[in-house]
Amino acid sequence: MRPLYAALRELVPGYAQIRSLWRFGILAQVSITLLAAVGIEALIGAGPTRRRTIAAMAVALLSTLELRAGAVPLVDAPSPDEYAELLEWIATNTDPGEPIAFLPPAHGRGSKAHEETAGWMLLQASFDRPTVGGYSSFFPESYRALRDAAPLLPEGPAVELLRGAGAHFVVVRPSWRSPEQLEPAGMIPLTRRSGYDIYDLSAISPGPRPRGSR
Repeated sequence: MRPLYAALRELVPGYAQIRSLWRFGILAQVSITLLAAVGIEALIGAGPTRRRTIAAMAVALLSTLELRAGAVPLVDAPSPDEYAELLEWIATNTDPGEPIAFLPPAHGRGSKAHEETAGWMLLQASFDRPTVGGYSSFFPESYRALRDAAPLLPEGPAVELLRGAGAHFVVVRPSWRSPEQLEPAGMIPLTRRSGYDIYDLSAISPGPRPRGSR
């Protein structure tokens, strides 16, 4: 998290609850557009000279280039058929309303770092269970705590955070952590479905409920 933004979150009441802070950028964009229009009008209104005409055309060209939208990379949404084994296991072995955790959580600033977690949130419509570690454009404190703790596994507070959020089962990408790495943390491997390992946390005492969780 950038230091200035982190400081504002801590010091300014209500700042941490703003869901889409960057949307305020539209106010700056509108203001700059109006100022640019005033400047161009002043250049043209002062009398048509070669220098003023070139300056006005340069401003218009630069404004057009600045507003040009780049290509947005797209990825294929996960198909429920691709995860049929895992979805069937969740439906058979968990109760409605029982939270499921997926590891690793998104970790990084780029869109690539969030693709896997976004995929699980899309699949949530198929397995119909709450998820631990989800987010929208607002990242709650419970998400940030798990994001920072997960890379420390099998050490650190990640398991306690998961249990505190009510998760009994965790789905883990095996290329991120193997059963041999996670068993020392008390995570019991149960099975592998659709290429993902499923762990049981029920033997671990629940930790404190994370702040910001529901």
